[in-house]
Amino acid sequence: MEDMESFTLVSRPSDDSNQEHSHAPFADYEQQSSATRKATTVQLGKTLRQRYPDHTLAITKTSICDLLGFCTAGKATLNKWDPKLSLWDYQAPRNQIQGQNGNLIQEPIFAEAHITYQTRDFIVYIAECLKEGLFYPLEMDNFILHRISASEAPELGSLYTQELILRASEWTAELHGQIWMFDQGYWSKNRDLWESAQEADWEDVILDEGMKADVRGDVEGFFRERREYQRFAIPWKRGIIFHGPPGNGKTISIRAIMKTLFASLPRPIPTLYVKSFSFNKEYGIRSVFRKARSTAPCLLIFEDVDSLITPQSRSYFLNEVDGLENNEGVLMLGSTNHRMSIIYTAPLLFHTFRATEIMEIRIIANEHAFLTHTVNLLDPSISKRPSRFDRKYLFPLPSTPQRTLYCQYWRSKILAKNSAIAFPEALCAKIAGITEKFSFAYMKEAFVASLLGLLVSRKKVLGRGGEGGELERGGGEEVERLEREGEEDGKGGERDGDLEKLPLWREIKKQVAVLREELDTQSN
Repeated sequence: MEDMESFTLVSRPSDDSNQEHSHAPFADYEQQSSATRKATTVQLGKTLRQRYPDHTLAITKTSICDLLGFCTAGKATLNKWDPKLSLWDYQAPRNQIQGQNGNLIQEPIFAEAHITYQTRDFIVYIAECLKEGLFYPLEMDNFILHRISASEAPELGSLYTQELILRASEWTAELHGQIWMFDQGYWSKNRDLWESAQEADWEDVILDEGMKADVRGDVEGFFRERREYQRFAIPWKRGIIFHGPPGNGKTISIRAIMKTLFASLPRPIPTLYVKSFSFNKEYGIRSVFRKARSTAPCLLIFEDVDSLITPQSRSYFLNEVDGLENNEGVLMLGSTNHRMSIIYTAPLLFHTFRATEIMEIRIIANEHAFLTHTVNLLDPSISKRPSRFDRKYLFPLPSTPQRTLYCQYWRSKILAKNSAIAFPEALCAKIAGITEKFSFAYMKEAFVASLLGLLVSRKKVLGRGGEGGELERGGGEEVERLEREGEEDGKGGERDGDLEKLPLWREIKKQVAVLREELDTQSN
């Protein structure tokens, strides 16, 4: 800053000059802000040094040192809060469906606070300051004043202030029920993403049990076994890719990983989630890895990594991944909805090769040679080189047992909300049998559409003067009867003729047929 030190002690004047301190700083701020100005921080700092000559002065950014949040968390005591000039903003409710209300948020433009930390008293002015030459020239600054008694050395007062700034800045840098999100060129602490991760659980993730154990072992083992990496002289950094068609468990697995790392390890591992880069991708990539290095050990997530890393930014990304700078303790986790290989149904003879594609010939049933097209959207230099994304997990379309488990999950969910709907356990296997090549996302759509169909049908029945009970077929009592008769028949389940009477089964078959037609159209 121009002509200004971080900590300054000015000689002590007579006590009479301190009587007009209360409102003078704001009056000077108001006067200076109403005129042509270049650097508010310099001007306000000069004013405060004149008004408080027997105090040390330190200036910090509120974005780095959140003193108000530090006090709210109980780390210091807020004795006085006087927002002399504020901007009132309306914060919309996070979920209107649940009956939440919006709030008014008071954003100070200029405020005075009195804080006590470790028996020491501080006067803090928080002001919106104009910074010359910045792309976004307005920033909030803390102006921290600490009075020095006649018996204390000026350097001691500076140390007290430095201790407050250090501890408050450390607290500000921590996550408090949040996840770091990078979007449009900026880092922010995101509460919603953290809450969505808390709702995920590995028990709800339907995957091959061996694959689930491998995923958890790779991720959790990375953070538990740093000493083993060092003992074998292995760089303590890794990259993992989840790939496969959409809707098969990649996202919920990522959320379960975030929850596990936050709660289950001896030390919480923070998550850094990259949603998008700015228009300047090189700047965004640099900012992401700088944050990851300062936060390590951490989990760095690139969801839809193939859309984030383009050919134009690839070289810069690779340089950040394994260049000269140290990425120790950073576990990268990328996901892509593209499978590594797609088998075309057209004979090889009619396919036009492109030089950018990776090709492989496969003979099927001794008939025609067909083409396996390895999708090259994610550059091999990123996905195949060790120390980048060297561990890959395919999330394929679910098998019949996995689809059955998913149906059982929906059965529990439906019956917990409405026990009147007839949904016997044997229906799960029937639904799994007609949803071959369906992803979990498509199966979810089938269930949701079927329940909506039942709701619409029930309204129509009620509109005609009926009771609507025929749509549930007796609910729990009917299900118990069907299961009891099935056990007596030695089948351990319901007879097909009885299942055909269930409205839910009839509606699901209808919705599955619609979705099947949609899938066939996409394939063609």
